[in-house]
Amino acid sequence: MEGLNYESKKLVSEGKASELIDFSVNANGKISAGTYYNDFLPGGENDFIKYRDGIDSKSDILNSIDIPVLIIFGDEDECVLTQNIDIIKKYLHNNIKKCNIQIISGANHSYTDKYEELEENIKNNI
Repeated sequence: MEGLNYESKKLVSEGKASELIDFSVNANGKISAGTYYNDFLPGGENDFIKYRDGIDSKSDILNSIDIPVLIIFGDEDECVLTQNIDIIKKYLHNNIKKCNIQIISGANHSYTDKYEELEENIKNNI
């Protein structure tokens, strides 16, 4: 991701925030430089997930959630899983009081070919 950090900063500073860059681990996804810059760089506009600061760090936004939250990841998610999944799970459990995290084996960010498993997972956990 370090190359993406540099590339997105460069494009945004050049006024090219809408230019698309390769994003996914498999290089089959695109994201605008501006979206990457704001969502994934520490201190970006949407940097409310502070797991980059360690699993014991706290997020005021996530700590304010007081309703049950179901989070479903695919273990092959090329967008969200920029950190080790165990780090993300611990961080989320430390920050969301009623957090239920489920993992779908073999699922990517779009749950391609895993829609039935996703549906069952949702039905079984609500």
